[in-house]
Amino acid sequence: MEKMKPLFGFGIAIGIVLGGIYLLNTKDTLLAKIIGIACIVFFGGLMIWAIFKKIQQNKQKK
Repeated sequence: MEKMKPLFGFGIAIGIVLGGIYLLNTKDTLLAKIIGIACIVFFGGLMIWAIFKKIQQNKQKK
C-alpha cells in the first residue's frame, strides 16, 4: 500500500493537468485561459520535480 501513494499523487496531478487542457480547449474567457495555463504549468512542473526526486532517492538506495 505504501508504494501506491506516489501513484495516487501522480494520478491527481495528471487529472488536474488534463482539466487545464480541457479548460483551454473549451472556454474562451481570459480567466479560463489563465487558470488552464496555471494548472498545466504548476502541476506539470510538480510532476517533473517529483519524478526527479524519486529517481534521486532510488540512486541513493543502491
